[in-house]
Amino acid sequence: MVHFENIKKDIKNLKIFSKGWRGLIFTGFYNNEKVAIKVANRKEVIENIKIEIDNIMLLRSKNFYNIPEIIEYGEDFFIYKFIDAFTLKEVFTSIDLEQKKNILIKILNVLYQWDKIGFFKNELKKLTTNILISNKLDVYFIDFEKSRQNKFYKNIPQYIQFLKNLNILSMDEVLYFGKNYKSNPDKIYIILKDKILSSKKDFSTLF
Repeated sequence: MVHFENIKKDIKNLKIFSKGWRGLIFTGFYNNEKVAIKVANRKEVIENIKIEIDNIMLLRSKNFYNIPEIIEYGEDFFIYKFIDAFTLKEVFTSIDLEQKKNILIKILNVLYQWDKIGFFKNELKKLTTNILISNKLDVYFIDFEKSRQNKFYKNIPQYIQFLKNLNILSMDEVLYFGKNYKSNPDKIYIILKDKILSSKKDFSTLF
């Protein structure tokens, strides 16, 4: 299978976009289209790239489109259409409360759907950086190397903790929802949705 070094010559205007612990993100133009390229930064993490590719392909096959759209991949990299968006942390400083709540509901909806198909996103404590928001306030999830398949009802319990950090939920509510979610996911999902919509707190300062 082809390595990133073998395909670099085909990518125009290649630039480093960001650096992570496991990999590098480049941007450039591939077949006249703006793309991002995620590359393993050392041999030991190539398996993580393969896991991420597999997870993204699975979600795409189940008609989830708020994730990277891979157009090519190799042994130590994958190329996907560039997502013109900003991190949740960046966006929350510049939009109003209703828009923030709308974004939180969109995140809740996706995580709930993933729970039902047994896909565990994981690393939801990093929501401020591994979720991107477009200018139209569409939500995109990135970073799937730690995600796992066949893990049911794991996302919302992590998201509940995130909502607690935003002061949307109390600790007692976190404990109650966490304890009862797996046995009654539909009910807890509806309650959480109502909690977000009824919140009056401007929680952007908590990021």
